[in-house]
Amino acid sequence: MADTEQVQSSTSKTPRPPIDKPILKASRSSKEELVQRVEGLKKDLADWRVRLNSQVEQYQKEMGGLRTQLTTEMEALRSEFLDMRVSLQQQMDATWTAVDSADQAPVTQQGKQGPVEQAEA
Repeated sequence: MADTEQVQSSTSKTPRPPIDKPILKASRSSKEELVQRVEGLKKDLADWRVRLNSQVEQYQKEMGGLRTQLTTEMEALRSEFLDMRVSLQQQMDATWTAVDSADQAPVTQQGKQGPVEQAEA
């Protein structure tokens, strides 16, 4: 234990160089300025985060509205296309029925009229 006491007493007895008061005052002033700058930057960062979060929320609401509108418009287009498809299918069916009727009608009439009229046509 005597060794540790000697180390402690020798370190505490080491003379420190004197610090000039103007240098100490300038150092403290510089430290205060840096602390103030850091505090100002922290405040600026907090304000920026608040503004950013506000913008993000606003954009999310806007995107949600646009997504809903787009979904509604897509459903309307799907419905219109389905209606057009059904309508076209009905028109095609009616056309094929008319074509089949037209093909069958002359054959029946030709069979009754004979080959002479067929050559004239």
